[in-house]
Amino acid sequence: MSSDGQGKEEPLVRRPPADPSVEDMRDANEHLTRAALEAVRQAEETGVRYQDLVHGVDAIVWEATAETMQHTFVSERTQAILGYPPERWLTEPNFWAEVTHPDDRLRVVNACKVCAATGQDFQIQYRAVASDGHPVWLRMIAGVRRQDDGPLQIRGLLLDISEARQKDVLQALVHEQTAALTVTEQRLRALALELSRAAESERKHLAAELHDNLAQLLVFCKIRLEALQKHPDMNRRSQALEEVTTALHQALSYTRTLMSELHPSLLGDETDLTTAIRWVSEKLQRRGLSVTMHDDGARKCLEDDVLRVVYQSIQELLWNVLKHAGTNEAEIYLKQSGDRLEAVVTDRGVGFEASRMIPSKEGGFGLFNIRERLESVGGRLEITSLTGQETSIKLQVALKKRPDESTSLALEQAAQPGVVRGSGTKESTKGAEHSKIRVLLVDDHRILREGLHSALREQSDMLVVAEAADGQGAVEKVRECLPDVVVMDVNMPVMNGVEATRRIMIEFPGTIVIGLSVAEDMQVKEALREAGAAAFLSKGGSFDYLCAAIRENVKAGPQ
Repeated sequence: MSSDGQGKEEPLVRRPPADPSVEDMRDANEHLTRAALEAVRQAEETGVRYQDLVHGVDAIVWEATAETMQHTFVSERTQAILGYPPERWLTEPNFWAEVTHPDDRLRVVNACKVCAATGQDFQIQYRAVASDGHPVWLRMIAGVRRQDDGPLQIRGLLLDISEARQKDVLQALVHEQTAALTVTEQRLRALALELSRAAESERKHLAAELHDNLAQLLVFCKIRLEALQKHPDMNRRSQALEEVTTALHQALSYTRTLMSELHPSLLGDETDLTTAIRWVSEKLQRRGLSVTMHDDGARKCLEDDVLRVVYQSIQELLWNVLKHAGTNEAEIYLKQSGDRLEAVVTDRGVGFEASRMIPSKEGGFGLFNIRERLESVGGRLEITSLTGQETSIKLQVALKKRPDESTSLALEQAAQPGVVRGSGTKESTKGAEHSKIRVLLVDDHRILREGLHSALREQSDMLVVAEAADGQGAVEKVRECLPDVVVMDVNMPVMNGVEATRRIMIEFPGTIVIGLSVAEDMQVKEALREAGAAAFLSKGGSFDYLCAAIRENVKAGPQ
């Protein structure tokens, strides 16, 4: 303690800045400690009551008997820091123990006992419980003192270090999160590299497939057709045309096979998930993995992006079973849980440590990357697995919201008797072409529409009244033109052919719909039949088959 020339005393302690750093807080606490201990030392040397010197110290100064820890002095600062008046420390036996947090009480007692036995000063950090119930981190600095012939005393300080402690915790959290972000960044870079390699590998594979098969067949057709133009022999021309036709059939068959290998045939409805997983299962079964699927039968319609992530993730999980699990059997469970889908892939293989969430060096996306893709569409991944035990991996994603009920209501009303459908009648719009079959062509490929239009133009009993490039356009054209027959593609943007057929048959049940598709898929055929289509034909079939189907169904009339 010192004074200037005016005899004014300098304050013992200066408070730290309003928003100190952790280092500033530590320096301030050390300064408080030195100031308070210096006050005690001066009191002992000068005989001044040290209680009169501690009021400017931002810490609780106390003394207690070493034997019983009964406090004989506690400074007023206890009221501000902990909310308790000094009198409670002095009058209530073991009050200090009640104030000490239960989890830290034994450490504090043992430290005081060692101090009393050895006479060595000590420091300890612990939690006290304030009067309002919240914990306060304190640093206790204490040592033994004996004055005259009195009992052995322990004197010390209690400094509030809560703010510094919180900043230490925050710093630790920042370091931890920074480290986690660094790891995530490294994993995402690995994922980007792996995706780039996978995409390049698939491009090379696809290019080789097209070169070795489809391109060779098309070159053969080109050569034979060029030869036909110069050859005068009609018999040889007929033979060459048969060869070209056979080659084109082979090319179309190969194209279908390639399409089925690259992507499942989806209809854009609630059957897509089951279809996609069956497609995945069939691919893996050809590789030697037996896959059993269990479905609760509830509606499971997903958004396009979510559907793609789910079936690709399940495919990757099944590949992992085949490559690493040491078993050739796996099961898939599909369940609707509220507004979410739960898909679980299980196997009874060798298992693994669930914490191994790093990209696989052997190729593929790895569990970490499956989790990243699921989280990108709002999903979750849960893993239950231990080495040597069953592995269960659950995927959870949001189901697609149901379509606007007003649309369904309007369609149902349109199907009721007495409701006017369309803007006119066929008799009033046919005019001079009343004897011809009125045809609407629906396909998203312009060249195919033009080819069909040109071919149907040669049919004396048929008239193409309009064209549409998607299902929604088809519904609108039917309302406008009232065709007898709609030649409907299946896979189209905006609205697929199955949904368009369903809507057309509700509004115009007398219209004949004939489905067309490159894929010869029984599921597609059944879906069109259920929607109300009269027939389903392959685009690879003969044009004569299409004409015959149109005439036969018009002659038979609505079913």
